[in-house]
Amino acid sequence: MYNAYITGASGYIGKKLYNHLFLEPNINLLACSDLKDGRDAKSYYVKEADVIFHLAGQSGAIPSMQDPINDAEQNIMTTLRMIVLANSLGARLIFPTSGASKEPESPYGLSKKTCEEYIKMLCNDYVILRLSSVFGEKPRGVVDTFIRERQCMIYGDGNAIRDFVHVNDIVEALTIARTAPCGEYEAGSGKGVKIIDIATATGKQIKFEPKREGEKERVILENTLTGWSPKVDVINYIKEQCKK
Repeated sequence: MYNAYITGASGYIGKKLYNHLFLEPNINLLACSDLKDGRDAKSYYVKEADVIFHLAGQSGAIPSMQDPINDAEQNIMTTLRMIVLANSLGARLIFPTSGASKEPESPYGLSKKTCEEYIKMLCNDYVILRLSSVFGEKPRGVVDTFIRERQCMIYGDGNAIRDFVHVNDIVEALTIARTAPCGEYEAGSGKGVKIIDIATATGKQIKFEPKREGEKERVILENTLTGWSPKVDVINYIKEQCKK
């Protein structure tokens, strides 16, 4: 029996990962929805785990600018506790991080980078998986917001570049990370798409607002995870969704 513990299992990626792993035979899943102030009662009762998927945390650059203390508590302190738990159980810690951690321009990016460094320094067995901008049935996020809304609201001039990867592809990458060699990887497409092109693909009216502080102008990640590659093209996805 394979034992997996997922933090943030009610979140966007966590829920998708849980549902995916639930279909696997011979796997025992233990999950928690969040970790308030870095703590959750379930984590103290985990007696066996082969892998810990640590997905809980604060996940936005803009909220981190507004409340950097909460960002640090939800991201850094939570991760430190998961490192201790993973080491005590002899489990692998899989930590999805963000492209914002490369040359951070917000407390969110800085907290993610700090988590990465703590893991590399203290964790016995880990995979750090740096994610691109994730899309696909997302409550927030530029792609799915543009698809849902009547018009596309762009903050800045629209020339900011992002690397977009579908959530189902990310779940596959997380699954592969269970058996990848210990280390850090990027789960990107290696292709940048301008925000203005994302908006144009919807065929909707575009409105511009001033750029928001803390948002990076360019984030493109390569694919360095062996045995994985993204399958869903973001522009094709938008056009198909907007036809419905």
